[in-house]
Amino acid sequence: MAEISAPLVRRWRADKLAGGTGPTTVAKAYALLRAVLGTALSDQMIRRSPCQIKGAGTVHTPERPTVTVQEVYALAGAVLARYRVLVLMAGLLGLGWGE
Repeated sequence: MAEISAPLVRRWRADKLAGGTGPTTVAKAYALLRAVLGTALSDQMIRRSPCQIKGAGTVHTPERPTVTVQEVYALAGAVLARYRVLVLMAGLLGLGWGE
């Protein structure tokens, strides 16, 4: 069985990013690999984890846009009357569907 080395992990990650795989998918895959190899390290199955890329398992997501109060009122005015209170509560109180 081939040994997984730090350069191999770096090359795998770079190839995935260069090949068009999304950065979020690559970050999550790297985090999973790091967790698996971390368990192997703590179980003394390997001597050292090859996952050494700082921040590679971190997902950076941009802040989501929010609507203005005026846009909430405009939407509430555009829906059927029976849904108006639902739109106002969700838009002004920040409630999600399950709340």
